[in-house]
Amino acid sequence: MVASRPVSTLLQATIEVNKCIDEHKLLLFTKASDGQSQRVKALLADSGLEFINVDMDTLPHGKMMEEALKQLTGRWQTPYVYIGHKYIGGHDHILTMNVSGYLGEIVKTINEFERDSDDVWRDSAPRSF
Repeated sequence: MVASRPVSTLLQATIEVNKCIDEHKLLLFTKASDGQSQRVKALLADSGLEFINVDMDTLPHGKMMEEALKQLTGRWQTPYVYIGHKYIGGHDHILTMNVSGYLGEIVKTINEFERDSDDVWRDSAPRSF
């Protein structure tokens, strides 16, 4: 059946997205070509946070990952920011949290978490999952 292939691909992308969310405490799904994504990445990097970044537009299955994120979050624009395995929001949410000081509180809390070799937070080059 022709219709079953896209569903299967979307299902696989959803599984991959959920696996990433489960494995990382601070995770961004972004587009390298998107200005809002770049601003959020810079803000978090300037905050001293180490995070995992997935530039979806550089991955062969990135469009399907983005579609999975749209369905998971109900949001249609990058970036998608996950902190503590929970969807926090996108560009506007992170900027508002920064202005209100709440982002600083989250940063402080995240920095207090114990880090181990299996869960290193860092900004890394996009990886294939």
